[in-house]
Formats: sequence, C-alpha cells, structure tokens
Amino acid sequence: MSKPLPLSRSTPFWITAAVLSWLAAVLAASATGWLGSLSPLAPPPIAALTMIVPIAVYFSLPGFREYIESVGLRRLTAIHILRITAAPLFFWYGAHGLLPKVFVDRAAWGDIAAGMLALVAVTVWRRSAGYWLAHLFGMADFFVAFGTAMTLTRQNPAAVHAVTGLPMALIPFFGVGFLASTHVMAYHLLVRQQVSRTRRPTILHPQESK
Repeated sequence: MSKPLPLSRSTPFWITAAVLSWLAAVLAASATGWLGSLSPLAPPPIAALTMIVPIAVYFSLPGFREYIESVGLRRLTAIHILRITAAPLFFWYGAHGLLPKVFVDRAAWGDIAAGMLALVAVTVWRRSAGYWLAHLFGMADFFVAFGTAMTLTRQNPAAVHAVTGLPMALIPFFGVGFLASTHVMAYHLLVRQQVSRTRRPTILHPQESK
C-alpha cells in the first residue's frame, strides 16, 4: 500500500490567507453598508453559503483534509468554546431592542450551551461520545438560530436587519460558517476513527486461538 503524500508546508499559509480574506470581506461588506443594502431575504442564503463553501473545499482537496486531521479533533472542538463569548453581544443587542427577544434568547443560550459542551468534551469527557454530543448539539444550535431568523424575517423583513452591521455581522457571515464547517469536519474525523477501530485486526493469543 502506498503511503499518503506528505502535507504541503504551504497548506497552513493558504488556509490562513483564505480565512483572513473571508474575514476582511465581511468587514468591508458590512462597513460599506453593502450587506445592509441587500434584500432582507438575502442574508440567510449568504450565511448558508459561508457554511457550504468550506465544507466543499474540505471534501474536494486532500491536502486540506490532511491538514485538518493534523489539527486534530480536540483542537477542532476547542474552537467552539469561543461561542460563549458571542452570548454577551446577543444580549446587548436584545437589551437595546435591535434584535427580537426570541432570537436573542435562542442564539445566546444556545451558544453558551454549545461552548460549555465543547469545554467538557476537551477537558473532562475526552471520548467519542463526548465529541459527538458537542458537535451534534453545536450544529443543531446553528439550525435553530437560522430557522428562527428565517421565520422572523418572513413575518417582518426588518426583524433581524441589525445582523448586517458591525460587530454583529461577524457572527452570521463569518463565525457561523467557519464553526459550522468545522462541525462537519469533526463528524468526518469521528466516522473515520470509528471505521479504523472496527477494521483493526484482533490479535489472539495462542491459547485463545484454539
């Protein structure tokens, strides 16, 4: 069996450049008012696209997958602890009447729970079950927030318009796509680990083989 090609030294550079370019594009689009000038129905599909593109790149480029594997499941999960820091921003927007309370409550408390589960998974419950729970709940939290935003927008097109301005724009147009894509990458790593364990040959002692 041929050995896998070594990871290119330039891969981390290009990944970092792509992420920073993505971040800069969101900052520019929001600061210039471009995001705010779009139809109220446009932000949700744009946010969804930011999830789809990294996932497509992950499954299309072997070098990228190898890099993510080198990062490891633990660090990939630890990134989600940062979601706890998004909650105060949601609460601030809610307190000032900039976002509907139902959206703020679901998004903020969901991020707190997702961040705490990630913290438990990387510190206390460092098993497959812990990682699965953290990543499944984390993705479910995104779907709940996304679905809530879509429902509110249908009822009132201006309901969540505040997410197009800074600093809130960084969450749906950068943070969600970045973190949601890492959930899918984590699922892939977890499945590969499970397949590897099931295919691992069992070595029997002479007495057991009789």
